[in-house]
Amino acid sequence: MNLLGILVNFFLRFGYAAVFLGVMVENAGIPLPGETILLAAGFFASQGHFSLGVVILLAAAGAMLGDNVGYLLGEKVARPFLTRRGRFLLLTPARLQAIEAFFARYGDKTILFARFVSGLRVVAALFAGLSGMRWRTFAIYNAAGAIVWATTMSLLGFFFGKSWSLLERWVGLGGLIALGVVGLALLLTGLLHHARALRSAVTGLLPQVIGRREGFILVANLTALSLFSKVFEDVVTGESARLDEILLRAMHLPSSSSLITLVRAGSALGSLPAILLVVAVLAVFFLRRGGRREAGAMVVAAGIAEAVTLILLYSVQRAYPNLRDVLVHLHRFSFPSGHAMVSMVTYGMVAYLFGRLRPPFKRPAHVGASALILGIGFSRVALGVSWPTDVLGGFAGGLLILWATIYWYEGNYGVVLQAIGLIAGKDSAERRSAEASPPRESEKDKTGDHPENT
Repeated sequence: MNLLGILVNFFLRFGYAAVFLGVMVENAGIPLPGETILLAAGFFASQGHFSLGVVILLAAAGAMLGDNVGYLLGEKVARPFLTRRGRFLLLTPARLQAIEAFFARYGDKTILFARFVSGLRVVAALFAGLSGMRWRTFAIYNAAGAIVWATTMSLLGFFFGKSWSLLERWVGLGGLIALGVVGLALLLTGLLHHARALRSAVTGLLPQVIGRREGFILVANLTALSLFSKVFEDVVTGESARLDEILLRAMHLPSSSSLITLVRAGSALGSLPAILLVVAVLAVFFLRRGGRREAGAMVVAAGIAEAVTLILLYSVQRAYPNLRDVLVHLHRFSFPSGHAMVSMVTYGMVAYLFGRLRPPFKRPAHVGASALILGIGFSRVALGVSWPTDVLGGFAGGLLILWATIYWYEGNYGVVLQAIGLIAGKDSAERRSAEASPPRESEKDKTGDHPENT
């Protein structure tokens, strides 16, 4: 019997109590599949067997109660035990103090968001009690996180529960990704703590051109490239078709919706005429100020984005969704979303250049451009003219083009190539440099002036 069948029997036998107890026990620190139980309960609600409101209420109450049990266990049981016997578990007083310092600084955020991270949800409350975090602070953020988590998971199960196996896979994958991000953040924190020792150890292994900013950008680009590659593979092989269909039907707005005019206006901001107008206006603006490089960067960025979009569109040849709106399409195919890719590059470049021109407005420009780009991508799915993975692939590909154009503009276009090539070829480059330079006097004395060395 599969997992859903087991849960169905569980619900039929115990009803709402199964939801409350399953969620509570997991949040108390026992690794039961509480998230899966809640998703299944949301699905049951969509079939009329449960009330969605009652499911959300019981799940939130169970999560809050379970976390408070975990907090008490951490405070009353784990802390005294580890204070006496922690050394046997490699938890020295210094490490316990580090846990306390972490929760003193980030405890509220940890409790709020850990609920959405697989694995951390089970132990976060236990560590909060262990660290001596104030109960009042814990209770407030625990309640807020429980309500948001219970509502989100119940609604996911309610709307997408018919595709149970796919939903379970993607929610679980999202939790694992979040856990990986948390683990990476902790690793980076540890590396930064020992940065001085590590810097001296790896100085000879990394090219000198790689700084902290370049390293961050390189990692961000590799992440975007990995995301684009995964989306591209799923689109080509058809693995994303089922998820795309589910998300598209959930996000699609009918023509009678009161928001349809606003959504169409947002979509129009990513159209080719709008992009051409923005690029032309900005290019003229920068040229009048003597900014030839800025104007060139705008034109080059938008041109590359449009060219890459066309190449991918006619290479993949993915058909548009059946829920297509009455909007006119410039191209016959849908992957990647040209609106998403070109908007990411164009409006991202606008925010970058405006931030350089007016540094005090750098952050608002970046936030505004991000909101606009996300809104354009959402509008394409809401109108039914692009699959969700079309938009996701467009964003990932556009981000790569944006960073490449910024590096070209800054004159750092060789950094990435050097980062890849110099690690392997550093020694050979040094040998070529040594061979090209004239020998020093001491070397001449050792070689040219002694007949036995010739």
